[in-house]
Amino acid sequence: MEVTCPCATALSRSLARGPIPSYRPLAGANKPVATTWHARAVRFALRGSAGCDLGLSAHREESTMTTHGQDFTVDDLELLSQLVIDTWRLGADRDWSQPAGTLEWSCRQTARHVVDTTFAPAFFLASPRQDAYPPFEPVRMTPNTTVDDLVDGLRTATNVVTAVIRTAHPDTRSVIRRWPSVETAPPCDFAPRAALEMIVHNHDISSGLGIDFAPPQDLCHRLFTHTERWPQEPIVPTGDHWADLLGSRGR
Repeated sequence: MEVTCPCATALSRSLARGPIPSYRPLAGANKPVATTWHARAVRFALRGSAGCDLGLSAHREESTMTTHGQDFTVDDLELLSQLVIDTWRLGADRDWSQPAGTLEWSCRQTARHVVDTTFAPAFFLASPRQDAYPPFEPVRMTPNTTVDDLVDGLRTATNVVTAVIRTAHPDTRSVIRRWPSVETAPPCDFAPRAALEMIVHNHDISSGLGIDFAPPQDLCHRLFTHTERWPQEPIVPTGDHWADLLGSRGR
């Protein structure tokens, strides 16, 4: 049975909310700083830019979401992965059957999901498919999988995804998400794609294990800035980049 990531579930709920609210710019801001997933979904569905094949736009969207100058890099992903591994090792003797924060998943199930969603972007980027995710479930765990095994799995998945990103031709476009519509993106967007799942779900795991997890503010800032135009919850930035990142992902 396929298990749906809570992030995708939250997105589905947001798309069903309607109606679309107005933008709410900060005082003195020159552009909106917050909107909803539902508003973004409609904008993505209706958007047609010069050179875009409108005949395909309802099925496949080309991502234009990279924010140059504040890119979240492969080096950032490697650092984040090590921070997550350190957290898991610190909590190795805790009860991993406990719920991961506010999720219904256990900490162990959520860690398995982190490994899966770290490896999956490599699978997507290496695949020639642009119309849908490749129809596979790459990462499973056995009943005997230990925390050490999960650590090894995350390290391996990180090695694979960073190698694929670094060796991909910069003009490559591969499917990066399927909600609210299927979108393609260049290699530089796949590091933050993996990082979002990793950092938010490690917050969930850390909460369930009772361990502090506070990634560097500059790393959170780059990840938030790189992905601020991706589907997310509306927030008014506070200057605390970790809190802003969590708030934008429904935490």
